[in-house]
Amino acid sequence: MKNFFNKIHYSGSLSLADLSVKFLLIPVSLLYLAIICIRNFLYEKKVLKQVELPAKVISVGNLTTGGTGKTPVVIEFARYLKEKTDKKIVVLSHGYGGKLYKKGVNVVSNGNKILLSAELAGDEAYIIAENLKGVPVICGRNRIEAGKLAIKKFGAEIILLDDGFQHLKLKRDLNILLFDCSLICGNGFVLPAGPLREPLSEIKRADKVIMVNKNPFDSSVSDLCNSFTSKIRLEFNKPAFYCSVVPDKMIRIKDSKTVENSGLKVFAFAGVAHPSSFFSFIEKSGFIISGKSIFDDHYNYTEKDIEALIKEAHVKKADCLVTTEKDAVKIKDLITDKKFDIDFCFLKVSLDIDTGEILNDIL
Repeated sequence: MKNFFNKIHYSGSLSLADLSVKFLLIPVSLLYLAIICIRNFLYEKKVLKQVELPAKVISVGNLTTGGTGKTPVVIEFARYLKEKTDKKIVVLSHGYGGKLYKKGVNVVSNGNKILLSAELAGDEAYIIAENLKGVPVICGRNRIEAGKLAIKKFGAEIILLDDGFQHLKLKRDLNILLFDCSLICGNGFVLPAGPLREPLSEIKRADKVIMVNKNPFDSSVSDLCNSFTSKIRLEFNKPAFYCSVVPDKMIRIKDSKTVENSGLKVFAFAGVAHPSSFFSFIEKSGFIISGKSIFDDHYNYTEKDIEALIKEAHVKKADCLVTTEKDAVKIKDLITDKKFDIDFCFLKVSLDIDTGEILNDIL
């Protein structure tokens, strides 16, 4: 189903059947658009009140469904702020995909120790906690209560809100909006006929915009990114920044050791919103993809999935299996104590971004 909607949202060439479904969805999208516009108007006119916390709040979010690189950007921001200021920083994640997602507010990490597994906290919240030492991480759907807990328990002075652009109830000091350079806004429709959570006009709420290029090796993507960046600067008068995601290193999951790039044949699999850039990164890193498998975003793997992946990897004569860091945290417990005849690895990525310029208002 997800692949079907991705096709409708982002594909330029649709079959007659796909077009028929899209047109059937348009009335639902118009209803959704009306509801969103009324809600946003009520917040704009202060009929609906925002809650202001006694801490600086930085929101990192997007206008579309699926990944735009929010989590890596939040991690980068938290690291930078921890290094440049002596203020206490806490990250809030919604914890989507975790078993505790609908069960109140929970501390994923106290900054020194990770307290919840990826299965409980959700993959994104766990990755943030795993990559940030000295920065507590809290997950919960209720961002107000999560923020209050961050202040009460950890004395938070700066709160980083992962995926918070649509959470208008919480007032923020810096509202940062991300776009994926290769996808931008798809067909331009709001849900469910298109990928937009809100119309493009809501760019006006952003203080700053970051264009995330997750496929910097493709010149056509860069051209599309530059064109949309100009639109943001001219039509919305917003400062726009460029962020390039680049492959860093391949890491073996069971012992966290780096796997040297030696032209290995790999079987790649991913449970992320848009896996094409991940597969591209593997190839650009010098590895040869002998086979691949795609799962739903936030997919919860089972032992049967692991067995099936190993079997497929052997059929494709792969030297190892490779996945994303987001997927790695979800399969770690399934493979760590097992003796397989093939290794599981993940591709770590890094960001090229002008963090200081983006966060200068807060500093």
